[in-house]
Amino acid sequence: MMLNSKSIIGELLIIVFVFTLSLSSAKARTANVEGQKVLVISSYSPIKEVGNHLIASFIDHMRVDSEAKIFVEYMDCEASPVFDTWVEWMRQLFAAYKVKPDVVVLLGNEAWSSYRVTCVESWRDVPVVLGYVKGAFVDYENLGKEQLSFVADMMPMKESFGDFKVTGYSFKDFVIENLLLIKKLQPHIRKVAFCYDNRYNVELFETYLHSIFKQIDLFEFYYMDGSKLSTSQLLDSVAVMDESYAILSAGWYTDALRNPHAYSMLHNELARYTSKPVYQIMDQGASNMNYIGGYFISGEDLGKDLASLTYSVLTKGIEHSPAFQFTPSRPNYYINYPTFVATGIDPSLLPENTVYYNEDPSLWQEHPVEVVLLICLIILMVIIFIGILNYRKRKEETYKTANAKMMELLSRMPDMATIYDSDLNLVDIVNPENHIWNGIDTRTLVGKNLKDLYLEYPQSKEMLDEIILHVKRTAETGEVTVFNCKYGKKDQVKYTKARVVPFGNNSVICFTHDVTSYVVAEKENLRLKTFLQSIMDNLPVGLFIKDVGNEYRYLFYNNRVCEFYGETFDSMLGKNDFEVDDPKAALFREEDERVLKSDRPISFNRVLYDDETGLPVRWAVTTKTRLEDKEGNMYIVATMVETTDIRRNEIEREESKLQLDFTLDAAQIISWEYNAEDRIFYSPRSTVFEGLTISLEDYLTFVHPEDRDLLRRGLENLSCGKIHLMDVQIRTKVPALGDRWFEMHAVPYGRNEDGKIRKLIGLRRDITDLKMTNELIRLRNKAEEANRLKSAFLANMSHEIRTPLNAIVGFSNLIAMAEEPDEIGEYVKIIEMNNELLLQLVNDILDLSKIEAGQMDFNYSAVDLSAIFNNLQQIYKSRVKEGVDLICRLPSDTCVIYSEKNRLTQVISNFLSNACKYTSEGSITMGYERTGDTFRFYVTDTGKGLAEENIPHVFERFAKFDSFVQGTGLGLSICESIVQSLNGKIGVDSQLGKGSTFWFTIPYNPVNE
Repeated sequence: MMLNSKSIIGELLIIVFVFTLSLSSAKARTANVEGQKVLVISSYSPIKEVGNHLIASFIDHMRVDSEAKIFVEYMDCEASPVFDTWVEWMRQLFAAYKVKPDVVVLLGNEAWSSYRVTCVESWRDVPVVLGYVKGAFVDYENLGKEQLSFVADMMPMKESFGDFKVTGYSFKDFVIENLLLIKKLQPHIRKVAFCYDNRYNVELFETYLHSIFKQIDLFEFYYMDGSKLSTSQLLDSVAVMDESYAILSAGWYTDALRNPHAYSMLHNELARYTSKPVYQIMDQGASNMNYIGGYFISGEDLGKDLASLTYSVLTKGIEHSPAFQFTPSRPNYYINYPTFVATGIDPSLLPENTVYYNEDPSLWQEHPVEVVLLICLIILMVIIFIGILNYRKRKEETYKTANAKMMELLSRMPDMATIYDSDLNLVDIVNPENHIWNGIDTRTLVGKNLKDLYLEYPQSKEMLDEIILHVKRTAETGEVTVFNCKYGKKDQVKYTKARVVPFGNNSVICFTHDVTSYVVAEKENLRLKTFLQSIMDNLPVGLFIKDVGNEYRYLFYNNRVCEFYGETFDSMLGKNDFEVDDPKAALFREEDERVLKSDRPISFNRVLYDDETGLPVRWAVTTKTRLEDKEGNMYIVATMVETTDIRRNEIEREESKLQLDFTLDAAQIISWEYNAEDRIFYSPRSTVFEGLTISLEDYLTFVHPEDRDLLRRGLENLSCGKIHLMDVQIRTKVPALGDRWFEMHAVPYGRNEDGKIRKLIGLRRDITDLKMTNELIRLRNKAEEANRLKSAFLANMSHEIRTPLNAIVGFSNLIAMAEEPDEIGEYVKIIEMNNELLLQLVNDILDLSKIEAGQMDFNYSAVDLSAIFNNLQQIYKSRVKEGVDLICRLPSDTCVIYSEKNRLTQVISNFLSNACKYTSEGSITMGYERTGDTFRFYVTDTGKGLAEENIPHVFERFAKFDSFVQGTGLGLSICESIVQSLNGKIGVDSQLGKGSTFWFTIPYNPVNE
C-alpha cells in the first residue's frame, strides 16, 4: 500500500468523475445541513496541523456529506502553556462569535479544559464533539495543585463532561508496539531516548514511561523532557549518542525556553545526524524526512472519524449519535520509504500491510501520459533552442553596446565595482582609486583567482571567505546578496559593505562601499546605549517610564521594579496596566492623570500583600513626574524606593516597646532618668512620688536614712565617671505600699559639650519579695543542714564509741578466763589500743565542740620545731607496721618560732597516725622547711593513696574512704580548723596506689627577744 502524490491531470480527472457520479446524491445528503455552522477549535498551532492533516481531512470529509460552514480557530497552546492565557483566549472567542454555532469541535485536551470553564450560558446547549484527546482527562486548571503519581489516578474523560452535551472519539499512544517495532527492525539498539516536549511539566508521564519500559524490559530508557531541555540542549544530547541509541518522538513543538519554532529548529539540525534512527508514536506528517516511521493512527483517519461523528450530530442530534468512545479507525505501521531505505534495514522485517509513504514510483508507471507529452515538449524545445541561438547572435551585438554603456556608468559611481567570472577570477575593477583593500592597490589583483589570494594574503582569510561565499552564491543562484566584512590591523580596522549582483551570463559585479565611519559611530552609540541601560538597570531605586500618547504603555522597566512586583521585563514592556490584568490598574491610571495635571512630582505608597494571609509583606514609595519632549510627547517617569526594611524596623520597634513595657510591668521594674546638672529625677510611672519629676533632696526623704548616702554617693560617682555602672539596693518608704527594698541600676546616658556626663538613665526594681524569699530560704537551709549534721554526728559517734567499748568489755572478760601470760599480754595490748582510740575520739569530740562554739584555746609560746619532730619520731617509731621505715628530715639549723606548740603537734600527729594506718610497706617521711616568710610541714607515705574524686572531700567531717580502718573521720577536719586559726593553709597531694603527702603552711612569726 502506498501514499503517492497524484499529478494535476490525474487529480482533475478523478475529481470530475467522482463529482459526476455523486452530484445527485450529494445534493440530497447536503440539503438538510445547508447553512449550519461548525466551529473547530484546535488546541495547537497551524504548524502541528501541517504535520498530521487532521483538520484538513476533517474539512474534506465534511464537505463530501454537507455544506455546513466550517470555522477553524487555533489556540496555539505550545506558544503559551498557561491555563489563564487559554481562558482569556476562550473569552475573547465567545465575544467575537455573536452567533453561536450548531456544533463545536474541540481538538485536544487543552481546548476542552478551558472551554468547560469559560463557556458562556448561551452556548451550554451547543453539542460538543471532542477529538484528538486521550481516554483520561487532564485538568489543566488545577494541574499544579493536584498530586498525581500514576496515569491510572487520572480522571476518566467522561467524568469531566458534567452537564455539557459531549461526544467524541479518543485515541492512544502505542508506545509498546513502537518499541517492539524498533527491536524487530534494529536488534542492536539497546537504548531508546524518548523525546517529548512535555510543555505542561507533568511529572507522571516520566513515571508512566518508566513502567512501560520496565514492562517489556528490552531497552534502557532515557527521557528527553522538553520542560527541562532547550532544543539546543536536546541536539547536544543527540550528538553524543552512539549507534546503540534510537530516538522515539512524541512531538517536540516547544521547549524549556518556550520557543515556538522548536519543531523546525530540531528537525533542521536532526538532518545532520542521519545515523540516529528516529521513530514516532504519533502522526507528525509525511514531509519530515528525519522519521523512519512508527505505529499509530494517522491524522487523516482521525479527521475522517471526527467528520463522520460531526455529521451524525448535525443530522441526527447528539442524543442519537455514538457516545464518547475510542476512534473507529485502527492503527497501522507507517514507514517513510526513503529514510527507511537509507538505514539499510531489511524490508522483509516489516509487518504485513505496512503503509509506505514518500516512495517514488517509476516515471512511466506514474505518469504515462505526461511522459509522452514531455517527449513532445523536448522536441519542441529543441526547435525553440535553435531559434534562440539565432536570436542570441543578434542580441550579442546589442549586449556589447549596452555593456560598454554600463561600464561607463560604473566608472562614474563613487563605489568600487569588481567583476568576477563564475570561476572566481577577477575580470576587472572599476574605480580602483576609490578603494584601497588592506593597504594594497587593487588594480594589481586583476586577472588573479580569489582562492590564490589565500597564499599571498593569509591575514585576510576571513574577508576572502566572505567574498568567495557570496560571489559563488550569486553566480550559482542569480540572487542579489549583501554582506559586510572588515579588514586591517587592530588599530586600523576598516569596514566595508558589499553588494553582489548578477552580470551577464557567467559573471557577477561586487559593489563595495567603505562604511568605516558609520560602523564606528554605530558601535559608539551602541556602547553608550548599553552603558546607559546598565546604569538604569543597576540603579539602587526602581525606574519605569510610561508613554502617555500610547495609552500609558510601559517603555522601560528596570530590574528593581521587576524584583519588587515579581514581574519579568518582557511581560510588562509594550503593555499598560489594564493589559496585564493588574487589579490596581484603575488606581494607577488615576495617579498618572493626577501627575499630568501637576507641575511637581507626586509620591504614592505601594504595599504588597501576602496572597494567603492577606498581611502586608513589602512597602515602597513611588514618585511620579511628568516629562515632555521637544515634539510635545508626554511621558510619565517614575522612581520607586523600597521601604520594606524601614517599615519592618518600625513594626519591630513598636513590638519591642510593647514587649519591654509588658516585661517591666510584670517584673515590677520602673525606668527613670537623672539630670546630673539640675539634680532632678524623672520617671513616667513612679510609685514613690507624685508627678513626673522630683529633686534629689526631695527623693531622698523617701529613702531610709541609712541608705541615703549610698544612693547619693552612687549617683555622684557615676556622674563624675568614677564608675561605669551603679548597682545599689536601698530601702524606700512607698506611700501606698510602705517600706520596700528597691534595686537601683543606672548608666551614663548623655554628655554636654564639655564631655561631662549630663544625664543618667536607670531602672528601679522592687526586690522586697525577693529579699524575704531569699532570707527564708537561707534560714530553712541552715536549719535543715543543722538537723542533718546533728543526725549524722549522733549516728557516727554512736558507732565509733560502741566499737572500742565493745573491744574493751570483750577482751576484759577474756582476760578473766585466760591462763597463759602471752595470751593475757596480747589482750591487754588490745584493750590499751582501744582505750587510746576511745580517748582520741573523746578529744576529737571536745575539740569539735570548741570549734563549733568558737572557744578553742591557743596558747602561744616559743616553739622549737625540730624538738617537736624528734619527739614524734620516738613516739611513732613503735607504731609503724613491720617493714615500714619512719624517716625524719629536718633542717641543719634549729628553728624556733612564736606559735601554738600543742596545736602544731596535734596536726602533725594526726598526719602521722593516718600514715601509719594506711602504709603497709615502704616508708613514712616527715619534716618541715622554710620558704621565705612561710613554714611548710609535711608527712609523706607510700601507702594506699587516694582516688582523684575523693581528694576534694578529704577535710570534710566524717569523711572515711576505707570502712575497714578505725577512725571517726573528724581528725583532718579538726586539723583544717586549727591551721586556718593559725592563718595557714592545708592540703594533700595523692595518687591511688602510690601514696600521699599531707602538708600545711603557717606564717613565720619570730620570737621577740
